[in-house]
Amino acid sequence: MHPRRDSTARSRQFGDELRAKRKAADLRATRLAAMLGWSPAKINKLESGERGTSDVDVAVYLNSCGVVGDELHRLLALNRETSRGAWLDVMGLRPPNSPSRFIHEEARAVAITGYCSRFVPGLLQSHGYMEHVVRSGVEHRLRRQQLLRRSDRPDITFFVDEQVLRRPVGGPAVMHDQLMALLFTPAVVRIVPVGEVVHSGLAHGDFVLREYAEDRPVVYGEAWWASVYLEDAVVVEACVEAIGELAECALDVEDSRAFVSALADEYGASCASGDQARTRASSGTSLSTRS
Repeated sequence: MHPRRDSTARSRQFGDELRAKRKAADLRATRLAAMLGWSPAKINKLESGERGTSDVDVAVYLNSCGVVGDELHRLLALNRETSRGAWLDVMGLRPPNSPSRFIHEEARAVAITGYCSRFVPGLLQSHGYMEHVVRSGVEHRLRRQQLLRRSDRPDITFFVDEQVLRRPVGGPAVMHDQLMALLFTPAVVRIVPVGEVVHSGLAHGDFVLREYAEDRPVVYGEAWWASVYLEDAVVVEACVEAIGELAECALDVEDSRAFVSALADEYGASCASGDQARTRASSGTSLSTRS
């Protein structure tokens, strides 16, 4: 029996694509194994993303699933990239309906720690807030948030810059609801106050460190044009150090909750003032019409 080989986020994505091709061909894993004269364990190895799979095995697997031509060449090229410690997932380059690795990677983590300087973390966004941030893809984010309701959810901690919560995305009502959602989330939220301290988070930018029970940690970052997965030990160590710096300059859990609660009250008061102003304006219009 061969020992289990280390995997990468890229190799696990590749395994997902193989599994999707098999299912599209309406083949059970045991049936495909029998067709190829392989053990079921070998099929599982390919589909679980263990590295070291040969091009010959991949080609035989895919041909048996009816995959030929350009798609076959694409997946063979992908197989050669799976051992790299970096993966740039460029928007628009992945084939339509290909499996999304993002949700699977997030769901299987044992710990998730992130730093956010632009927006509230997607995993913690309220419905109204995310509608103003992503516009499309809301359903995807809502699916991700099922993770928070799991009894075996990972340990989740986010360091959020103060300016993120002061940015009135969607207006006072949306921000009030968002801050209330942060108060009731099972994740740990710590606020990084605006100050003179220049911490590593500012140098590195937004990031999320995901840790796994069996596989090596992955540093995840995203922009509008691509997502990046980094597994190099030097990058992971840099993020661990950044998290240590953030822990030193951020408010503790209780003070963070007090800050979020007070800011929620401010947004709530702003909503009430706006409602009163609209009521007075409406009333004035009505009286003017009568006169």
